[in-house]
Amino acid sequence: MLPTFGIVTFRRPDKLQRLYDSIQRFYPSANVVIADNGCRPPITTTELLKSPLHSVSHILQFDCGLSASRNFLADHTNSDLLILDDDFEFTQKTDISQLQDVLAHDERIGIVCGDAGVTVPQDLHDGKLVPSKPNFRKTENGTTYQLCQFSDNFMLIRRAVFQDGIRWNPALKVNEHLDFFQRVATTKWLVAKAVSCRIKHNTGSNSPEYQEYRQRRIDRI
Repeated sequence: MLPTFGIVTFRRPDKLQRLYDSIQRFYPSANVVIADNGCRPPITTTELLKSPLHSVSHILQFDCGLSASRNFLADHTNSDLLILDDDFEFTQKTDISQLQDVLAHDERIGIVCGDAGVTVPQDLHDGKLVPSKPNFRKTENGTTYQLCQFSDNFMLIRRAVFQDGIRWNPALKVNEHLDFFQRVATTKWLVAKAVSCRIKHNTGSNSPEYQEYRQRRIDRI
């Protein structure tokens, strides 16, 4: 059984459509839920049609932020949740079964990250990030993974993690990633990275408005 595919999007309809089309290519039966916090009120029919068809799209408060949008996904999902940014794209190397295999292998692992090409696995020491020491392991099915405390924002989260009350900090509209993993590090849950599950990250070509909102300093929010 596939997890719910949860996408947060903000004023990048072309990239969102590319991601959705790639999901349809490789996982046509996936339940895709989109949290869109980029529609300005009043919401127009044109804006609604920018969201991909055959999915559940929720129009949230404009610029409520990444954290609030991901919390919305967590609160409206009854299964494991695959977190996706709207500028990702599935390829033949995006094998979600590897992430599921790691969760099934060790019940202590609550989050399995894939590789979005953004950061190497890291651990938290005195509030700072340092590269994780090599500690590669394998599941019974041969999936290679590494334990860590921080990795890419492409991750499968076990439903029980949310049932334990773990959420993103709603005060952080951007730069929420490290704070979330710091929260997880204080709990019983372990984090892993499946080293061979890769997703394409389509950087660049963002609108000036996107840049204005998403490149803010935390203290301006």
